[in-house]
Amino acid sequence: MAAFAVRRKLHSTWFSRRGPKRRADHADDDHPAPLSWSAELGQRRLCGRLASSISRFSSERYRSSSPDRGTEETATSTDKVAAFGGTLAEYYDRYLVPLNFAPYAEVMAARAKALLPHRVLETAAGTGVVTEALARTLPPDVTIAATDLNQAMIDRGKVRPGMDRVSWQQADAMNLPFPDGAFDLVICQFGVMFFPDKRASFHEAFRVLTPGGTYVFVVWDDYAAMPASPLWIAARRVGDMLGRDPGTLLNPGYFDEPTIRADLAETRFRDVRVERIARLSRAVSARDAAVITVQGSLLRTAIEAADPSLLAEATDAVEQVMRTRFGDGPVEGETKALIVIATRPE
Repeated sequence: MAAFAVRRKLHSTWFSRRGPKRRADHADDDHPAPLSWSAELGQRRLCGRLASSISRFSSERYRSSSPDRGTEETATSTDKVAAFGGTLAEYYDRYLVPLNFAPYAEVMAARAKALLPHRVLETAAGTGVVTEALARTLPPDVTIAATDLNQAMIDRGKVRPGMDRVSWQQADAMNLPFPDGAFDLVICQFGVMFFPDKRASFHEAFRVLTPGGTYVFVVWDDYAAMPASPLWIAARRVGDMLGRDPGTLLNPGYFDEPTIRADLAETRFRDVRVERIARLSRAVSARDAAVITVQGSLLRTAIEAADPSLLAEATDAVEQVMRTRFGDGPVEGETKALIVIATRPE
């Protein structure tokens, strides 16, 4: 998210839907300060609840097609909706979105604005970080519909600023509840990786686009190409502890350009462009970076499956690696992503 990776956000990124004004106690959520581990005991407990909630979600995550079109691991829509119940959506929005997803939201909104759309659909909208950017950036006469599979994510997204102009709806990106040709732009941030059947989701995007319409989505690049990514740094250390390939500990990979182009071509999209971009990934301290990446991501699931008692040890080990890499001050890493732009022919 948005989602974490955590959006189907996570299609939600893990991903897609929202609506009115944010409560006063969340007035600063647009640019929340990273969680400081050393601040208060209450924040420690919050991190623990976040990690526990995400762990429950992670156990039901999707494994989407890899470049070699390997076996897919799927979860039912009911499982994913249930996994995002309770307070997970709030924690995800407050802490994981600023670290991983917010840096790309403005990029996506700028790309959308340049296309001069009139009717926009966002799928896998998660808690609405891109939705808010779209509402702030696009002219007031542009209609915006935001969708996600998970109602708790939608409820969180609806209270973001500017949501009075957004129509929110719970929906599956592989079975959209909209008529043919209803939109001239479909946009999705960090959700496609989690769709169990990407071609089915592309077919749906194609169907609801008007001829000449555009599909824009962003996915994470290969983590191996992100040596300064805090999440990848953590995954490598945890992989060493567990004797696992670190690439198997994170979100499903969908970054192979020939595969992406082939999937889009199969669904009749044309004029496909793939751009690679990078953005900073910041945390207040090495400890914060360790807690967020180890206890608030898919890494926790792998650790607890192997030996739950290793969680604290892994967090400490990752903190040390972060401190060695970035020093005693703030962590300033880098993530990389692919922006994919495709057109439905006239």
